[in-house]
Amino acid sequence: MNEEETKEDQSEDTTSTEDAGVQPTTTPLLENADLIRKGLKFENDRTETNIQRLEELEARRQLGGGSEAGQSAAPELSDEEKASRARIKSVADSSGSSWGKEYE
Repeated sequence: MNEEETKEDQSEDTTSTEDAGVQPTTTPLLENADLIRKGLKFENDRTETNIQRLEELEARRQLGGGSEAGQSAAPELSDEEKASRARIKSVADSSGSSWGKEYE
């Protein structure tokens, strides 16, 4: 009879939870993993969009015409020109004027 009693106890235990209306819940670990997956997918999509924007900006910058081709080099100044610019600058500095700033 001990075996019969244990079988009855086991059957009573399973029916008691079913009768009480207990719903099986999903594992919180799986729910968290799904939320994390959705968040990562959103961030990956956003990062991909940002990378595309950066690539477009870099392409525009490179094609924007900022090359040095066709520009002439700064002319070399002779000793006379250097001395003249130094005198003009010193006079402008001593008088407090701003007109000699262009010769710096």
